[in-house]
Amino acid sequence: MKVAMCFSGLPRGNYKENITRFRRIFPDYDFFFSTWRGYEIEGENYTIYEEPKSDHLNALCNDKKIGRKYNAKVLAWGYKQIIGHSLQLLFDVPREYDMIVRCRYDSELNEKIDWDHFVKKSYNRNTIFGFSSESAENSKGLKRWDSIIETTGKYQYARLNDMLIFHKRNDFSSERVFELFRKEILQPSEQGWVQAFPDAVFPMRKYAIKLPVFRCFVGGLSLDRNEEQISLMHEPRVL
Repeated sequence: MKVAMCFSGLPRGNYKENITRFRRIFPDYDFFFSTWRGYEIEGENYTIYEEPKSDHLNALCNDKKIGRKYNAKVLAWGYKQIIGHSLQLLFDVPREYDMIVRCRYDSELNEKIDWDHFVKKSYNRNTIFGFSSESAENSKGLKRWDSIIETTGKYQYARLNDMLIFHKRNDFSSERVFELFRKEILQPSEQGWVQAFPDAVFPMRKYAIKLPVFRCFVGGLSLDRNEEQISLMHEPRVL
């Protein structure tokens, strides 16, 4: 197993501190960084890509099933993170890296968690692991910062928690992502990530008989967000 730590998207928040924390947690793995033109930052050897643009998600955002509790402004550009990861794997990360960790610049990891355990477990079980923050659980009065639990809810649609993703290189298809984007059917955020793994199936579905499958977890990380970003995420949607 050779692991690539892949940061893509917008360097924001306390990204330098977040990257330093990632390096402490994953000292034996190699790091790769990319961002969009116009968001360049100092301190690392970043690959710069042209930011993709499309209006096709405006229609998808009006789908109550897809956009149910999200702000339409957020969903309208939710595909860009998937494009960024696809570009990294296609052009930046050498093929000998067979295990991939997709990272966000604004993800803050709890150093009490044995994250490397999950990387190896994902690799050995040929299973895609997706992680999200504890915010949803906190709304129910539960605190998940110091623990990680697997979510077992029955979703109406397949979604992969995407604040941190562990996956094998060969399970992800950059070509499929670009094809879906050209056809204007690449979905945003958690649903779009599912589309990027063509042979994977969602574990709650009855026909989940193939490997790899998705496993979604909550806890152990949070997003380093400013007040403007937080207010945008929780702004009521207008259909």
